[in-house]
Amino acid sequence: MCIIHSEFSSISAGIRLSDPSKASFTEAGISMEFNVSKEVTVLGLSLFVMGLGLGPLLVGPLSEVYGRNIVYQEPYLLFFLFSWPIAFAPDIGT
Repeated sequence: MCIIHSEFSSISAGIRLSDPSKASFTEAGISMEFNVSKEVTVLGLSLFVMGLGLGPLLVGPLSEVYGRNIVYQEPYLLFFLFSWPIAFAPDIGT
């Protein structure tokens, strides 16, 4: 039983660690759809992965000082406000 639990934990951790790398498969599709170079798509994906790392690093200590509700509600609101125009952008420059 312990061996199965250990193997499942290892597989689960491996899947979670590979989540940001799944975004790299979209590189060719983004490049073709928006007719941009590979560097532009890599920049967007790199900033996404950097945000996944820096977000918790910066927000974590704030939640200890100001409480979790306000620290999590404001970024969700900002995420929604900034994602709304991106969903309807006609090109990558918008």
